[in-house]
Amino acid sequence: MKSKPLQNFSFLRFGNVYIRSKDFRTDDAQRMEYILQNASHQAGCILKNQSDKPFINSLIEAVFAEHLNHDLYNKELITKMIDTIIVVVARNIAKYVLVAVK
Repeated sequence: MKSKPLQNFSFLRFGNVYIRSKDFRTDDAQRMEYILQNASHQAGCILKNQSDKPFINSLIEAVFAEHLNHDLYNKELITKMIDTIIVVVARNIAKYVLVAVK
């Protein structure tokens, strides 16, 4: 009997308040809010771009490491990494998920 390798699962949830409070340009923030709000709630991974998967995994691991280490500027680094995660997820939703719904 073969065992299946473990898969990583991450669930991150952000409200519009977080996106509005960031340094995104107004039109970029509105576009990301729209994309994230209107994404289909399909089962499975929303990261369809294969090169984004290891990138996001690395960012999530780095967020956890920074949170645990409490080093200089860790809050600033965590904020920038979370912002990057949001942008990459929004790109995947806009490029692959919303296109499939149309």
